[in-house]
Formats: sequence, C-alpha cells, structure tokens
Amino acid sequence: TNGKIQATNIDLSGDWSNAPSGTVITSAYGYLSTAYSTTGDGDSETGLFVELVRKLAGGTSSGTSTIHVTITGGCQYSNSNGTMGGTSIYRKVNGGTASFQAYVDAGWSSVNTPYRPHSGQHIDSSPLAAGSTLRFDARARSRGSGGSHRYDFHTIVGGVSNHVTMTAYEIV
Repeated sequence: TNGKIQATNIDLSGDWSNAPSGTVITSAYGYLSTAYSTTGDGDSETGLFVELVRKLAGGTSSGTSTIHVTITGGCQYSNSNGTMGGTSIYRKVNGGTASFQAYVDAGWSSVNTPYRPHSGQHIDSSPLAAGSTLRFDARARSRGSGGSHRYDFHTIVGGVSNHVTMTAYEIV
C-alpha cells in the first residue's frame, strides 16, 4: 500500500440533496469579544452576527435543509435586582430588512447575580431559495421595574471571560 486513500464508495458527482439526513453541508461563525450592554427595553444590535449562503432550498421535506443558529459562551450579567436581560435572533435575507425570529435565552437577576454564559438556539426551516444570503444577528434588551436596569449582553471579567460565539449550520 502507498498510503493513499481511495474514494471508491463516495459519489463526488452527487448534489447536497443526496447527503444523508443530519449532514452539515455548510457552516459559518462570528464572535463578539468586546463588551456590550443596554438599558433599553427594545431589541438593540449587539454587533454579534453570522452570515452564510444556502446550498439548498429551505424546508423540512426531502431535498431541503434547515439552518441551526446557536449563541454560546461569553459573560452575561445584570446590574440590579429585578433586571431581566433577553437575547433575540433577527434574520436578513439577501440584504433586506431584518426580521425577528425568536428569543433564545434570558436571565433574571436577584441579589448576588452570577455571571453566566449564553446558551441559545434557533432552527430556521423557512422555505428560502438555494443561493439566498442569510445574515443572523443577536440583539439584546433590558427589562425591569423602576431605576436603572442594565443588562450586560457581554462583559469582560478580569481577563477570564471569553467571547460570545454565534454559529450557523445548514443541515440536510
């Protein structure tokens, strides 16, 4: 043997719609390493986004795909008792207007609020065409009763907090 790998059982002439169910056919990621906070009770752009181009049409039937978007890591915090911080995902298609998709994680502060990482996911099964450029972005809002309620979507803690990552996977 000469150490070469022979691709005898792989059909390289097939298309993505022939991939086995559950196959990731493309992915992309973005991250936010700078601090971002808000006191507003409206979804505000955080600077965290991911963009990809669909390989297949969207949907849940045979020959289509879904996009799985995750937000993980980072360091969330709320500055006062009774503050709720929420994270949402918005989507732009082919550079159009951003539209709300889902709230994906939230935290409620109490006395001695802990720092916590993000852990959220959205599954997009919209019937969008192959070749569509999809941009997903994370937005934050702060809610509370009275006073100044600040939600830190991401805060830098003594050099030990890592960035918030947003990843999009297209899955058959």
